[in-house]
Amino acid sequence: MKEFLNATNINSILTAVGIVVTLISIVISMKKGKEILAFWAEWKKRKLGKESKLTVLLFISLYFILTFVSWVILRPHDWNCYKLLSDRMNPPELSQDVVLADVPYPDEPGGRLTFRKNVGQFLQELAKAKPDQRPLVVGLDIVYRAFEQNTRKPRTATRELIKGVNALTKEGIPVIAAYDPRKSETYYEKKLFKENTPFTDIGHNLISARDGKFHAKVFEPLRDKSDIGTELKIFFAALMVRYGYPLAGEDFPMEVEKTCQNILPILYQKNFKFQKVEFDEKQAFPYEMFAKKAVIIGNKEKDYKEEADFYGLHAVAYATQLLIDHARNKDVLMVFILSEWLIILTAFAFSLLEYFLFRGMLNGFSIRFSYPIASSAALTCSLLLTASIFLGAVYLASKADYLFADFAIVLSGILVSGILCFVYQFRQIFAVLVSRETHRAESGQSVKH
Repeated sequence: MKEFLNATNINSILTAVGIVVTLISIVISMKKGKEILAFWAEWKKRKLGKESKLTVLLFISLYFILTFVSWVILRPHDWNCYKLLSDRMNPPELSQDVVLADVPYPDEPGGRLTFRKNVGQFLQELAKAKPDQRPLVVGLDIVYRAFEQNTRKPRTATRELIKGVNALTKEGIPVIAAYDPRKSETYYEKKLFKENTPFTDIGHNLISARDGKFHAKVFEPLRDKSDIGTELKIFFAALMVRYGYPLAGEDFPMEVEKTCQNILPILYQKNFKFQKVEFDEKQAFPYEMFAKKAVIIGNKEKDYKEEADFYGLHAVAYATQLLIDHARNKDVLMVFILSEWLIILTAFAFSLLEYFLFRGMLNGFSIRFSYPIASSAALTCSLLLTASIFLGAVYLASKADYLFADFAIVLSGILVSGILCFVYQFRQIFAVLVSRETHRAESGQSVKH
C-alpha cells in the first residue's frame, strides 16, 4: 500500500477527488443543479440581456485578476504556514548508514593547501582497509577551486588528493565529488574536473536549511556549457546512493525527481546524530567504523552557514541518509502537494464553496434581518467557515505527512469570491430599488394624465 501511495499517485488521486467534489458541490448547492442549468440554458438561448452577460463576464474576470493580485501580496507568508505545519509533523526514523569524517582545516595562511593534503592522506589510509572494512561509497563534500598560483606546493597537495582518490577507486570504491553549478568552469582545479577527472562522479551540493527547513533540488542547471559533464547537476546525495547502494539502481536520481517533482521533500533534523570520525594522522585509523557505510568527508566548522545557523556537511549527510532509506522503500519523505493543476483546482473549489455558503447564509439571515445586515453577516460567517474548513483539511493532511503549503492562492480565492458575491448582491439590490423607483415615477405620471 505504501509503495502505491507515492507523491505522484497521491497527486493524481487528490486531483480526481477534487474534480468529483467540485462537481458534486455545484450540483447539490445550486438548488440541486437547476440554477446553473437554467442559467446556462438562458445564456445559450440568448434570453440573458447583453448587459447581464457583460456583468457576469466582468465578475469572472475580476475574480481571476484580484485573486492573482492578492496571491502575489500574500505569497511571502506561505513560508510561515509551511514552517508552522512542518514543525508539527513527526520526523522520520532514519538508519545509521552514514559516517562523517571531519578532516582538519588549519585556520592560518596556507590552510587550504594543508586541508587538501590532509584529505588525500585520509583517502589513502581508508583505501588500506580490509575487504570487510571497506565503505560502500565515499563522498567529498568539498568544492575544489583552483589555487591562485600554480606553484610546487599547490601541485603537491593536488597530487596527494588524486593519489588518495585513485587508491579508493582501484579497490572498487566509488568516490563522489561536490560541485557548485553557479560557478564558471575557470573556478575549478582543472586536473580534478576535466576529462581526466579521478572522481567516479560529480554532483552539486547546493542546499539551504532556512529555520531548519531543508531545501535542495535533485537537478540544478549548470551556469555554462563546459566539458566537465552534464551529470554535475545531479544532487550530491542522490549520486552517493546511486553508486553506493545497488538496490537504488542507475535511474535512482530520475526516480526521486519524478516522485518529488525536483524539490526534495525533507523534514530536516538539525540535531540528528551521526557516527563521526575526526582524522588525526598520529592516532590509529578506525577502519572498522567505515565497514559497509557511506563516508562523507569535509570540515564541519568551515562549512557552517551562519546566516541560517546550520552545518552544510551535516545537512548533506542527512539528505544522503534519508535517500538511502528512501531507496529501501522506507516511508521517510514528506509528500508535497506540488501539482499546479491540483493547487488551482483546490483554490477554485474552495472559492465555489465560499459562494455556496454565502448564498445559503444570506437566505437564512435575510429572514430575520435587513438586507444590508444579512449580507454583511453572511459574508463574515461564510469567509470564516470556508477558511476554517480549508485550514482544518490542510492540518489533518499534515498529520498524515501530506504537506500542502500553497495557502496564499487558496485563501486569496476564498476572500475574492466572498467580496465579489457581496458586491454583486448589493448591485442587484440597487438595481431592484432603481427599478421600483422608476416604476413608481411612471405610475405617478400615468395617474396625473
